Amino acid sequence: MIRIIQGTYGKRENGTIIPMTSESGTFELTAEKEKKLVDRGVAEYVAITETVNNEYNEKMTLDELKNIANKNYNIDTSKLTSKKKVIEAIEAEKQKNSNNENQTLLPPGTDE
Repeated sequence: MIRIIQGTYGKRENGTIIPMTSESGTFELTAEKEKKLVDRGVAEYVAITETVNNEYNEKMTLDELKNIANKNYNIDTSKLTSKKKVIEAIEAEKQKNSNNENQTLLPPGTDE
């Protein structure tokens, strides 16, 4: 994962070229392309840090949010095209998981 630190990089996404600048946040390319940009001094590597409680926020890029949704919540984000939709999917999954954790299973034949 890299972040542009100087200039603009044209990232291809679904047949469209998206201008990536220092304001764009982090994004992923092939290892070869990332190395090339870092070697040229226009990008820097960014460590992927995951917090214990899976924090995220609206300031993150779409790719960062999708990464959290995929890795931490096992959400298929391939059809999610906005940060709002990814956050909604994460919140729905968190709610689903919370409901499952709050259920108490009793052995058969016992009453509450």
